[in-house]
Amino acid sequence: MKRLNIVFAADYIAPSPGAFIRSLILLSTRVIEDGGKVAYLFSESREYLSELEKYGTIYICKNTANRKFSISAILNMARVLKETKATIVHIQFLGLAYLISAILLKPIYSFKIVVHYRNPPVSLLNSAKLYHKFSPLFYYFLNKFFIDANIVISKSIKDILVSHNFARSDKIFVIYNGIYPQEIKENYSQAEDKMKDMFGISVRNRIVIGMIANFSPQKDHLTVLKAASILIKKFPNLLFLFIGSDKIAEGYGFMERAKSYVEKNSLEKYVYFAGEVKNIYDIIPRFDIGILISNFEGFGNAIVECAMAGKPVIGSAVGGITEIIEDGNNGFLIKPGDYEALATKIELLLTNEDLRKKMGARAKEDALKRFTITNWINNVILLYNKLLSDK
Repeated sequence: MKRLNIVFAADYIAPSPGAFIRSLILLSTRVIEDGGKVAYLFSESREYLSELEKYGTIYICKNTANRKFSISAILNMARVLKETKATIVHIQFLGLAYLISAILLKPIYSFKIVVHYRNPPVSLLNSAKLYHKFSPLFYYFLNKFFIDANIVISKSIKDILVSHNFARSDKIFVIYNGIYPQEIKENYSQAEDKMKDMFGISVRNRIVIGMIANFSPQKDHLTVLKAASILIKKFPNLLFLFIGSDKIAEGYGFMERAKSYVEKNSLEKYVYFAGEVKNIYDIIPRFDIGILISNFEGFGNAIVECAMAGKPVIGSAVGGITEIIEDGNNGFLIKPGDYEALATKIELLLTNEDLRKKMGARAKEDALKRFTITNWINNVILLYNKLLSDK
C-alpha cells in the first residue's frame, strides 16, 4: 500500500484556533507515526499555525484568501505535491482555490482528493446569486470525475448533499468530529477558580448556563437572552456565560445586538460576555448546564464538549445537533427560536437535581462512546487507506 503522504489544504483560516487545529495536530501525529508525511497549504498566516510546524512544512498562499482560484494557488499546490510526494490532498473548508488546483494537477502527480464539509455548502444556504443555483451540477461533475471522497461531519449534511445532487451517496462518508476527553482535567471547584482568574468574576453560589458559540448568523444568542429574561424572575442566582467572539462576522452587529438586549432588559447582573477563551476545557467543568442554540449547525462541537464534562445539554433541533442529543435521554432539543421552550427545559433541570445529574452522566457516557478524537482519527485513517487501496 502507498504511504500516507497528506497535504492538508485550507483556503479559509479562522481568526482564532479551535477544534480544527487541535484535531489536525493529532491527525498529523498519527500519520507520521504510521510512517507518512504531512504538509499544510493555507490561504493566510495566523500566529497559532506555528503549532503545526513541528509536524510538517507550512506553505502560505495569500492570493487565495478570497477562496477563489488563482495562478498562485496552483503554483503553490504543485510545489507542495512535488516536495511531499503526496498521495492524498485533504481539502478543508470547501472553496475553489485549492480544489481546482488539485484537480488540474491530479493527472500529473497521481493522488486522491478528499473534500471535508463542516457545514452545508454556502450555495445551499444562500441561493441569491445566479451561480449558486448551478453549483450542485458543477460539484456533481467534479465528484463524478475528480473528487475521490467527501467527508461530512453529520448525516444531516450528507442528506443535504445527496438531496441536492452534489455527489453520489457512496462517495460521501460521515465521520463525526471528535473531542479529546483527557483535556478536561479540572473539577468543579478548580474550574470556578479558573473563571475568577480569567474573567475577574466570582461564580460562587451561581448557577452557570454556558454557551460556547461565536457571534454569527449561525448562532442564536438572542433566543437565549429572551429565555434569561423569563428565568431570572424565579432564579436570581443565574449567570448566562457566553464564550465566543464576533471576529468571524465582525461588522455585522451580532454581538452588539446581544449586548443592546442585555442593557435594555437590565440583564447585566445575569449575563457575562467572556469573549474568546483559549482553553475552554479549563472552565466547562464549572457549567451547570451547557447549551447550544443555533439557526443551523453542521455538528455542534460545543454540545459534545459539555457532555464530555458530564453536563446536561440543551440544543436546537437543527442539523447535526439532533444526531448528538436524544431528546429526553442525554439532553433536550428545542425548536429554533423557541425561547419559552428553552426556559422551560432549563427550569426543569434547575428544579430537579437528580434529573440533572443522570442526564449529565448519560451525556458523558454517550459522548465517550461516539465522539472521541481517537474514533475520529481512526475513521479518517481508514478512509485514507481505503482510497489508496482502491484501483
